[in-house]
Amino acid sequence: HENEMVEPGFYSVKMDNGVKVELAASERVGFHRYYFPDNQKANIIIDLSEGINDRTTNAELKQINDTTFLGHRFSSGWAKEQEVYFAIITSQPIHNFRLFDDTIQIDQTTTNSHQLKGFIRFEQDPGMLALKVGISPVSSSNALDNILNEIPDWNFQKVVDSANEKWNNELSKIKIKTR
Repeated sequence: HENEMVEPGFYSVKMDNGVKVELAASERVGFHRYYFPDNQKANIIIDLSEGINDRTTNAELKQINDTTFLGHRFSSGWAKEQEVYFAIITSQPIHNFRLFDDTIQIDQTTTNSHQLKGFIRFEQDPGMLALKVGISPVSSSNALDNILNEIPDWNFQKVVDSANEKWNNELSKIKIKTR
């Protein structure tokens, strides 16, 4: 925990491999920033097989262009049928994208699987890499719209400040009376 920082609307951790992670969020969009050590390749794994107290029943991940992915993850757990659609936009173009069904590489641009993983590689030494991840219970295109509507630019601090303001507005409603 000594490498972590937590505030309402903000989380940061420096991992053992030297990568610093910063996270913020709006209602339906997560904003990630990754700082990679010098001379370390920037790789991101999107693991759609993992969940908390559920199991993936079907997942899809497809690359739309050099900075955008769409997909879904259907699962069964606390609810019998859970459906989450998502969109991901990266701040830098993707250098290489590969799909895996568990540990087996798939030679397709899109597939459905319950053990789906996407491996994204960016150019070496990107410095800071940012991702916006939108979700929707309706469709991937709605998840993309959520990104464009809720976090239209790449101003991370603006998202953190907005989350803090929302927390403070809600907490200010609490009145404590003492005798």
